[in-house]
Amino acid sequence: VMYIYSVLENDYTFEFYKILCEYAKRRFNVDFPEAPLLLDKDIDQAKTYLEKSLRTCDDSTERFILAIIEEASPLYDELTNTAGILGIPIKCVNQENAKSICGGSKINYLENLIASIITRAGGIPWVLYDKLNYDLYVAVDVGRTLSEYWAMGIVYDRDGKFEICPGKITLGEDLDEASIDHCVKEAHRYAPEGKSLIFLRHGNV
Repeated sequence: VMYIYSVLENDYTFEFYKILCEYAKRRFNVDFPEAPLLLDKDIDQAKTYLEKSLRTCDDSTERFILAIIEEASPLYDELTNTAGILGIPIKCVNQENAKSICGGSKINYLENLIASIITRAGGIPWVLYDKLNYDLYVAVDVGRTLSEYWAMGIVYDRDGKFEICPGKITLGEDLDEASIDHCVKEAHRYAPEGKSLIFLRHGNV
């Protein structure tokens, strides 16, 4: 299930999502949901809808939130912390980038954007490049500033087995340090004899 929160007009929002889906299929052979669920622009209404959706959907249902918001908007903290509390992966996109993509520019931006979405949803985008030649793979996303959640750590072995860990509150701690420490411990648990590790931070190896 793909939820979309967007400050743009609906036509822009769905045009952007259509382009996103087409590029994801063409570049990564990944299918995104054809019919996303548009969240109310009122943040409280959006939160209520997400909470109700979690109660009514099957536990095995995979969910993701795509948020199109203004740069440096306070909505970033509200949305990402809500997602962290509910355990739903989220990706925020600058509305100007979304508009540019709808206008036919910044298409190269889509590759990193989609790779980030795939990673946060539990995929392994780096297999497209190194074919799992290393012992361990770790991905982490940090940036929940309001309540200081870090989003999630994902640890893989060479066979592609993985564990997704929802973010935790790390009040009074450095978010990067806390999340990296957690991922290193998980990597040791998965492969204590491993000699090599690939670390993915915000889509960059």
